[in-house]
Amino acid sequence: MKISLEFMILWFGANYFYNSGLASTSVSSSTVLCNSSSIFVYLTGLCLLKGVKFDLIKAIMVLASFGGIVIITLADNYDNSQKDSIKGDILSLLSALFYGAYAVILKKRIP
Repeated sequence: MKISLEFMILWFGANYFYNSGLASTSVSSSTVLCNSSSIFVYLTGLCLLKGVKFDLIKAIMVLASFGGIVIITLADNYDNSQKDSIKGDILSLLSALFYGAYAVILKKRIP
């Protein structure tokens, strides 16, 4: 019961922030930002999983992905069709963070 509650909170958070972000930003921006969860999976995995080791190539790919996120966010802010786009972008990133935590904690709790 405890494990299901733990994962329910993380999964609910990921979906809640995704849908909340959609109300304030473009669909394309929200989709790109939410799919950046691999960054959070890698970084959280480094901290929480024993088998995950730092790899320079993976770190470079994470930085490249983060650079893409910054570019998408800045481009979305120049498009003034959504006045609260930065709020939506932050909510979408929170969704990615929750999903990253969900994936890593799932791997840790249920190997």
